Amino acid sequence: MKTTFVYRNFSSEIFPGFYESSLYHSDLLYDYCYGEVPDDGYEWEFDCKNNGWSNYQLKMAQACVDAMKDSFQDNPVGLEFGELNGIDSPAYYNFTTDKLCVEVTVDLDKLKEFCFKTERDEFNKYLHDKWSSKEGFISFVANNVREFEHDIEYDSDYNDVIVEYYLLKYIDFELVLNEVLEQQYLLLDENLLLQDKDGNQFQFEWDNDNDCYKVAEQVK
Repeated sequence: MKTTFVYRNFSSEIFPGFYESSLYHSDLLYDYCYGEVPDDGYEWEFDCKNNGWSNYQLKMAQACVDAMKDSFQDNPVGLEFGELNGIDSPAYYNFTTDKLCVEVTVDLDKLKEFCFKTERDEFNKYLHDKWSSKEGFISFVANNVREFEHDIEYDSDYNDVIVEYYLLKYIDFELVLNEVLEQQYLLLDENLLLQDKDGNQFQFEWDNDNDCYKVAEQVK
């Protein structure tokens, strides 16, 4: 029987988050504008007054979910993606980054059989490589399949681990990221503004005579 629950990713390969990643880094706005410097006293900024940054984050997350839906190379247990529930962002980015919170529907018995029987040796190696404690990292997940099989019956968070293993096996995340980055520039078009030193934000337009961007109407 299929079960629906909210999956949160662990691996930044599935969703890189926004801290100095390809989805947002310190030079992104500069790169997007092809290195064009705005007029003196202005800088590139997101449309923060109208929740531009929040909207950008959610739309990029949705683009990632949509790309994953279309990118299964195989799907033997019939996992399905549902609604995006939002983004889980840390208070500080010392040890982790933003995570997707997305509904998945799957037959957990079939997924467990896949991990614990069909892929037992490979899954055991994955647990050892990914979830062994080491200096600077204390794992909350069993790092071998024998203990994991026992613990998952008492900790529903373990379901995220088997979903993640399955996704990493059957989705090409290089293709997913390429699709997401294609959407990125479209979203930047919707959210990018010029901002002065007092925090006032303005639309901008291209000045053909002077071959540069110039300040246009102020955002109310």
